[in-house]
Amino acid sequence: MPSLFNYNSIKCTLEKETRTLEVQIPSNFSTEFIFELESLASWCADKIEISSILFTPQKEFFPSDFSKEDKQEFKEEKLEKLINKLREITFSFFHLPQTIIMDIKSGCQGMGAEFALGGDIRIGLFRSQIHWNHLSKGYSPMVGGSTLLPYLIGRAKAQSWILSAKKISASEGLETGYLSLTYQVPSETKYLLRNIHAQSQVARIQTKRAFLETLKPVLEAGKIIEEKICAASLKTHDYKASPNSSTGKLDFTSPIEFQAKLISESSTRSAELS
Repeated sequence: MPSLFNYNSIKCTLEKETRTLEVQIPSNFSTEFIFELESLASWCADKIEISSILFTPQKEFFPSDFSKEDKQEFKEEKLEKLINKLREITFSFFHLPQTIIMDIKSGCQGMGAEFALGGDIRIGLFRSQIHWNHLSKGYSPMVGGSTLLPYLIGRAKAQSWILSAKKISASEGLETGYLSLTYQVPSETKYLLRNIHAQSQVARIQTKRAFLETLKPVLEAGKIIEEKICAASLKTHDYKASPNSSTGKLDFTSPIEFQAKLISESSTRSAELS
């Protein structure tokens, strides 16, 4: 089936039986992918005849991060702008009239685990895993991880997942509410899509609006907090860290050295202003 749009990174097809827009997304986030997502979200805003949007990875796993090559090439300012835009897009999904389903298939991690929070419903294979491994990659959660995740599963559990960087099984994902259902074969998702399409479309849209009204304070606070965290988190450039030649572990910035650097920069600015 041909794609509805001439996008390069994503493929969109419309399943007429259930009025589902299936969006196949790539393995990594990129400038092109994010701008195409923004375009798609804008297009969907008034397409009330579409019942659901199913985001599903083109390969086995949900996108997790920018590629290593992109992160090495991107300047701090560009990466910050892209992450802020991805957050805006993720939060905007709650405003769309369609029911958003995020299918993580075999699993998600990092920014992909955050991006999936933009879905009304998250599903995955029964053997899928969720890995909140941001800190192991050198950056903080900045796309809803510090705001939407605690809202969804509770603060204590969210802190445990992120600060421990442990891998979360599909069963724990179900228990906490991060996942709504798991399946053994992809065709099982058709039942979900049929159920959504069989609903009163007006009642479904109104209900999603009701959920949005209760979520608005979280979205507004999350945007402010995570923009600040994004700017601060990228200052160390730990997202570009390379493995240490002796230990093999990523060579992250020393907190003591970074503190001294910030103090020095602050003193320099004060001297210039005086």
